[in-house]
Amino acid sequence: AHIFRINGLQILAIHGDNGNKDAKALYDTEISLLGEKLDLILRGHFHSFHVNSQNNGAYVITTGSLFGGNPYSEKVVRSNSRASQTLIVVGERQIESIKNVVF
Repeated sequence: AHIFRINGLQILAIHGDNGNKDAKALYDTEISLLGEKLDLILRGHFHSFHVNSQNNGAYVITTGSLFGGNPYSEKVVRSNSRASQTLIVVGERQIESIKNVVF
């Protein structure tokens, strides 16, 4: 896990598949452990794209995989998605856009 700030936003990046799959529970756990508000949690390794907004305007974003589906994703997470990445435009103290880019 890694915490960083961009344009006044506090962002946590995590690997993803070892954490809680429920976005709200994941968000609540992480802010409880850190003792401060997060504006964005980025997680990967789910081989699918999801955006979950939280009550305070924060987001939990699950990004896809650059290589798409593979035997692991098909058997373990039951996903055969196409290759994708997530584009996030961060403005001054706000997230302006979140887009799933499929290859």
